[in-house]
Amino acid sequence: MERMQLEIYTKVLEVIRLLRESRKRIVLAESCTGGAVAASFTGVPGVSDVFCGSMVVYRNDSKTQWLGLDPVLLANPEIGPVSPQASEWLARQVLERTPEADVALAVTGHLGPDAPGHLNRRIFVALLQRADLRVFTKEALLPEPGSYNSKNDSIKSEIALEKPPEKPFDCGSGASGINSTDRMRDESWRIRGKLQSQAAGLTLDLALEVLANISIS
Repeated sequence: MERMQLEIYTKVLEVIRLLRESRKRIVLAESCTGGAVAASFTGVPGVSDVFCGSMVVYRNDSKTQWLGLDPVLLANPEIGPVSPQASEWLARQVLERTPEADVALAVTGHLGPDAPGHLNRRIFVALLQRADLRVFTKEALLPEPGSYNSKNDSIKSEIALEKPPEKPFDCGSGASGINSTDRMRDESWRIRGKLQSQAAGLTLDLALEVLANISIS
């Protein structure tokens, strides 16, 4: 298991333990993580006693149609879908729509590319508890994609060296362009996955901080 995935697994096990200890259930609303936080929960057998589910609202229209967020506010450049207000709205709305949940955890962010400079790789997380409607928030700036250097990357490189040599380049085949495009696509996919995993881990951090230090009875 990759180091980052192991860290997420360790965090979600602790969140589950705290939820069971306090006899609470949690529901999620995810945007930029695309369901990665929910996947960390459902990877644990028997988690349905504390995990209700997740609304993955990636587009603004989904946020409006599924969770009732105000399209005018989402279109407001001073607020928008990537903001502390948006994460709090997501948490409030998903909790309202999930009567059996005691806690709602929501995350929104912009992982790029083409993000506004002040929002690039920035995420906003909110946790809302039903008992007293207290809201806890977290903001984080994810690392530069170039800073990722996992052990798995070096393993992949070593395996690639063991592959049979490719056929000589044919100037008329266009193979070089295709391979280059594939490599760029694969690298983009890898970086995106790293950013989403990082965002998922930071989202779980807020749940850990609240559940471990604040009474939610």
